Amino acid sequence: MVSLWIEGMTLHEFIKMSRESALPLGKRFSILMSIAKGLDYLHSNSIVHGDLSSSNILIRNDGRVFICDFGLSRDISWHGESSLSISKDLNPRWNAPEIILDGRCPTKESDIYAFGSLILETLSGKQPYVGLSSTRIIMQMYNKILPERPESPMVCDESWEMITQCWDGNVYNRPNVYQLIDFLSRAT
Repeated sequence: MVSLWIEGMTLHEFIKMSRESALPLGKRFSILMSIAKGLDYLHSNSIVHGDLSSSNILIRNDGRVFICDFGLSRDISWHGESSLSISKDLNPRWNAPEIILDGRCPTKESDIYAFGSLILETLSGKQPYVGLSSTRIIMQMYNKILPERPESPMVCDESWEMITQCWDGNVYNRPNVYQLIDFLSRAT
């Protein structure tokens, strides 16, 4: 496999660094829109990323956004037995409850769950379940307790509503990538 070399940093590093420089809300939504369009491309080609997180989004020095680390990605157009083995450390801040609690394979809907976490971190600078250990997060998931809404003026009611829709426990109630793009286009 050959990969593109990206000079830049992860979204997580970019958000951390930008806290001090007060990254404008419009730029934050622009980053999210780029990620959503990349996710749309993947899903349109029957590819599930499976490990979407702020550490797997790269921002090049010129501001261009790239989705990376396709280690758990899979072609969902193949209908045979899944040979996907999830031995990689799963991160309950990003992976959907159906993956963490039920051991299911990643799906488009689990990518959408992770996108809700990307919205939260990109807008507020805080990851989901901030301050909790992985074990505590799994207990919260088991008890169907969502991450707390951060006290941030960047996370308005409409954004919080979209985040919580992405985190819906019923995978069929989560928005699809087109609904995310529509939301982001209205937010910018």
